[in-house]
Amino acid sequence: MKNESRSLTNEPNAEHPSQDVTVLQRYAHCLVYSGNERLRQAIVEAAIHAGWVAIPCSDVAATEREVHESRFEMAWLDVTSDGDVADHQSLCKTVSQLPDVLLAICGPEDSQADETWARQLGTWLYLPGASAEDRQEIGLLCEQALLTLQGKQKVSSRN
Repeated sequence: MKNESRSLTNEPNAEHPSQDVTVLQRYAHCLVYSGNERLRQAIVEAAIHAGWVAIPCSDVAATEREVHESRFEMAWLDVTSDGDVADHQSLCKTVSQLPDVLLAICGPEDSQADETWARQLGTWLYLPGASAEDRQEIGLLCEQALLTLQGKQKVSSRN
């Protein structure tokens, strides 16, 4: 599978004033992996609209390269994509061990076992059955993630 361009910019503009609220927003990077093109594009668009710089990946190998080569503060990983379950789980585990990265996992609709597994990794957010039609809700979650990071940044600057 072909990997999209390495990152997409989110230049502030008058249509989306929330995009230039803080310095963090201009430099916060969001890794997005999904083998489902529609879901990946929906997450990328929602993240950019919320103020993130998106790093889209369409396969596990490209995502693993980005994990090792890029700096990012949030990752959206879709474990429902076609591919080896063990590869998806290994990728999620690797990302979950990175310091100061919010991890959102898109999992199967009705799998308590997958949700339990994701939560045991320390996942910030688990979304069962996420689809491209959930773009608006995903956008709100991307905005919430920025607020979470801003809160962490304020706390660490006080210490």
